Amino acid sequence: GKSQLEQAKIITRHVKSIYNWNVFYGRYSSGKVSNFLKQKTGNVADLNLYLVGLLRAAGLDANAVLISTRENGSISKLHPFRSFFNYVIAEVTIDNVKYDLDATVSLLHFDELPKRSVHVHGLVIKPKTEEWIITEQKNPAITEKEFTVKINPEESKTEVNATYNASGYDAYTYRAAYLGKVDKLKTYIKDETQYDTKGDIQIKETKDFSEPFTFTFAFEGQIESASDKLFIHPFCNLSISENPFKQTQRTLPVDLIYFRGQKYKSVIEIPEGYIVDFLPKSTNHDSSIFTFNYSAKEADGRIEVVADFAYKKNIYPAQEYARLKATLSAIIKQLSEMVVLKKKDSQNT
Repeated sequence: GKSQLEQAKIITRHVKSIYNWNVFYGRYSSGKVSNFLKQKTGNVADLNLYLVGLLRAAGLDANAVLISTRENGSISKLHPFRSFFNYVIAEVTIDNVKYDLDATVSLLHFDELPKRSVHVHGLVIKPKTEEWIITEQKNPAITEKEFTVKINPEESKTEVNATYNASGYDAYTYRAAYLGKVDKLKTYIKDETQYDTKGDIQIKETKDFSEPFTFTFAFEGQIESASDKLFIHPFCNLSISENPFKQTQRTLPVDLIYFRGQKYKSVIEIPEGYIVDFLPKSTNHDSSIFTFNYSAKEADGRIEVVADFAYKKNIYPAQEYARLKATLSAIIKQLSEMVVLKKKDSQNT
């Protein structure tokens, strides 16, 4: 009684959950099917050719696709020598929609490919035909970070509750860090944020990897104070703060592998006896390079700061490098701007 798409998802999930990849690439299976079924471990061709077989057994239109992984280099369609290919994925067509599948990574959703096999050319293996595809990334990697900030002026501290909502490859990164063990995720968060988490980390458990990976944690932060003023970073120093583009110029394209971005929201409770002295200006930017939005407003004893940015491409030509670098630097600068509070009885200086 399942639809074809539901059948394909169930079959793919079955292979991902039962059979293990031994980290070896290859165009051919490593041995007999019986040995693979018994050992439940094999190379990429063992897993993905078996997946093609199961999909076909269910009456679905499935084929193997030969590719060259990103680190192996691109394939020339004019000279597609067999030795240039080093990897096999599966493709299933349902209602004229093609889904590229790879069973080697169990923590990725149904048709999300690992980074090594995304945005590359592939040759579909069909009799008497030559059909090429470009593998695609289905969902951008976006982490939404939400903060509720309470300020303790006497101790120059903040008490923060943070919720992360990660999708795409970001979700995979956190799932891989978690692996069902909260302590592992806690260690990962400390390494990533430099904050010690307080209490338990609350994780929204789900077996459906099409859903974001969501978790909540608490921590204490420090704030700067001077002359009866408090300086608060709206996003607790957890927004992007370092520009990855270091070169002064570039002659090769910038390959980010996949589309990505981040979203931030912070609600800061204004402590008793304080008023707003400065809020960063709102900004809206939309170009062929980036989208960026930023707003800060005060209402009902709270400050709400919301921001988001996203790359428009996964590959930028070399001639756009200077704009890419400069735009991201401007975004980082605005994200790092402080909210300033002052005591009600203090005078403007």
